Amino acid sequence: MVEQRDSYLQKFIVLHEGGAGSGRYPAGSGKGDSKSQARRAFSAFIHSGGNGASISYIGAAPTKGFMVSGAKDREDISDLDLNNRQAVFDRTKAFATKNADVLTRDGMYLGMWADKGKMYLDCSANVTSRADALEIVRTIGDKAIWDVVNQKAIDA
Repeated sequence: MVEQRDSYLQKFIVLHEGGAGSGRYPAGSGKGDSKSQARRAFSAFIHSGGNGASISYIGAAPTKGFMVSGAKDREDISDLDLNNRQAVFDRTKAFATKNADVLTRDGMYLGMWADKGKMYLDCSANVTSRADALEIVRTIGDKAIWDVVNQKAIDA
C-alpha cells in the first residue's frame, strides 16, 4: 500500500512538473483541440448547474476517484456573471488555449466550478485514492478535493 501511494505521488510530481507525455492528437485531426475541450467542459458545467465539470483533452470525463489541482499556479478565478454563457465560454476557451501545454498531458483535465459567485478554472488530475488526493492537496496548499462519484467537495 505504501509503495502504491509513493508511486502515485511520484507520478503526480512528474505530471505537475511537466515530465509526462503529451497525449496530443496530430494537428488537423479534428480531435482534442482547445476549442472543443472548452466547449465540452462548458457544456458539462452548464448541465451541472454550475456544480462543476472536468473534461480531458479528448473529451472524456472521469467517472470515479478524486480531482485535485494538477497545476495550482495556473488556476483562474473570475467574477464572471455565470448567467452570461458567452462570457463563461470565452473565458473557458481562453483558459484551455493558454494552458494547452498542461491540459494535453495524459491524465490531465480542464476543471471548472463555481463557488460563492466566482468561477474557477484549473488544470486538474484524477486520483483514485481519497487518502492520496488529500495528501496531495495538503502538500500543495489547496483547500479541498472533489469526489467524482458523490459529486461533492471534501475539505482538506
